[in-house]
Amino acid sequence: MQGPHFCMVVSPKAFNQRFQLASVCPISGGMAAIARDSGFLIPLTGSGLS
Repeated sequence: MQGPHFCMVVSPKAFNQRFQLASVCPISGGMAAIARDSGFLIPLTGSGLS
């Protein structure tokens, strides 16, 4: 996979700093049929994010 891969950090900043670890959710442009079909993809369409 080439290019940037975007994600949303869902763990609190204090946790990330303390353990040098972050929990993230990948953001997909819509080419993730397996994730969508299994319930692991949440659409952000219309959420105001760009």
